[in-house]
This record gives sequence, structure tokens and C-alpha cells, in this order.
Amino acid sequence: MARKYQVTATFSLATSIEPDVNVYDLVDADDVDDSSSFYACDVESDGGEVSFVVEAANEDAAYDAAREAFGDDAEAHDGSIYWSVTNVDYSIELIEEPMTLARAREILTNLANAQDDEEVSEAVGFVFDAVSSLETRLHETSQRVDALLAEIREAREALAAATAVADGDVAASA
Repeated sequence: MARKYQVTATFSLATSIEPDVNVYDLVDADDVDDSSSFYACDVESDGGEVSFVVEAANEDAAYDAAREAFGDDAEAHDGSIYWSVTNVDYSIELIEEPMTLARAREILTNLANAQDDEEVSEAVGFVFDAVSSLETRLHETSQRVDALLAEIREAREALAAATAVADGDVAASA
């Protein structure tokens, strides 16, 4: 079953720049002889960081998913300059999901289905249907108990008021 992993990737951007300049436009004179020869210059800039979530069966698969989502083959452009992503370093952290009845059912159902045993799958379904039924009954019973507690509070308040009237602490209403 796939789990979620938080990925933080740090990286650099690199490019090669070769000036393509018409020197004649730079010189305001006659009889200009341009013998300029500009060479490409490699530029690398550190400081890139991006975070994202991947789903994978385990941490190794999470690294593979991270490399597939964002890696050294990525490119971006800034105007007419194209940058290549380089020096990618990944930090992977499992995102802990709280165990719920629905999640437990999914995990165990997948496990039972992987066993390729119909009886095991039926047993898992039966157990979770029973647990779900008990959970529903528990919720309904809890609601009834809350209603009874509210009635008891009202009865206590009424008894306290009646006792106060009987003891002469409060005048009876006409």
C-alpha cells in the first residue's frame, strides 16, 4: 500500500552563456575592425529548494518517485536563457497518517487480496462489517445516554426547586 512522503529537494541551476554581440553597435567610429572572439562561459547558481509530496510503497520507492517528479533532467527558462537543474539532493520523510478504522480496513483488505484467498478476504470484510455495526450501535447508545443525563439534570433542578419551596426558602408561585 502506498504511503505519503514529504520530499525536500535542494538544487542548483546551470547554464552556458555565449555572447552574441555585434561589436559594431558598440563603437561610434569609422573603419571599425571587429576581431572579437567570445567564448561560452558556464554559470551555476546554488540555492534552489522545493518541497512536494509523493506516494510510494517504501522509502526507496519514494526516492525513485522524487527523482521522477523532479530531477537533473528538468529545465526552466528565464527569458531567452535556458537553465538546467543540477546537483539535486533529496530529503525524504514519511508523513505519519493517523490510523483510522477506514485506513485499517483498506490496509487489511489489500493484504487479504494479495493472499489470493477468497476466504481470508471474506473474513476481513466480515470482521470490519461487525466492527462498523458495533461502532454504529455504540454511537446510538451514547446519544441515548446523553439524552438521559440531560433528563436527570432537569429532574435534579426541578427537585431542588421543589425542596426550596417546601423548606420555605422560596415563595411558591401563584
